[in-house]
Amino acid sequence: APVIGRDGLLGSVSLIVPRGSATPEDAQVTARGAAACAVVLAREQAAATVRREVELDVLDEVLDGALRSEATLLQQAKRLGHDLLTTHVAIIARIDSTAAGPVRAGGSDERWDGLEGSIARTVTTRSGRVLWRIRNNSAEFVLPTPDVGEERRLGVTLRDELQGLVRSGDENAISVGVGTTREGIAGIRRSHAEARQALLLGRRMQGPGHLTMFGDLGVYRLIFA
Repeated sequence: APVIGRDGLLGSVSLIVPRGSATPEDAQVTARGAAACAVVLAREQAAATVRREVELDVLDEVLDGALRSEATLLQQAKRLGHDLLTTHVAIIARIDSTAAGPVRAGGSDERWDGLEGSIARTVTTRSGRVLWRIRNNSAEFVLPTPDVGEERRLGVTLRDELQGLVRSGDENAISVGVGTTREGIAGIRRSHAEARQALLLGRRMQGPGHLTMFGDLGVYRLIFA
């Protein structure tokens, strides 16, 4: 019996019985089981959607908003499983074209269309919870870092995972900027600004498809300023 959800076919329920012994009651039980699965999955999808919306609100306020109440924001994040007082690093990834031509600024988030679900599945496989969003053709991540100095490894791993999500055959590459590990909400904001600067300078100096660490920019940070 098919399990039908909001987005179509989600799977099926099978009842295994001896050959030739299936009864109308067996078919009815199987159909009811499929309907029950559909209800449970619909609830889980609704809960995941609400959670995702709340996480986006938290991340937007951390990175962009004027904090109305830091204590309230910390409590809200804590209920979602995020401890914003611990060390985090911001990583920003952008899908760039590797075709010949100048590196363009700006852009839209259309290149990420259809990849949100895959990104969500990728980040949920990590041991620590990850806050992330799509903004202006960039995927922005805030990752917990229990060990200082893990920025490069996290950046390389995330870049490789995202590159695997980009459709093969496309002339696209993942450009990545990585901030430094910092504590607290103010530290997350600063790491985010560093990642954005690293991405911008890395694309201008090396072209698309490279990973740039803010800590490796050296004097270029002063020139940029």
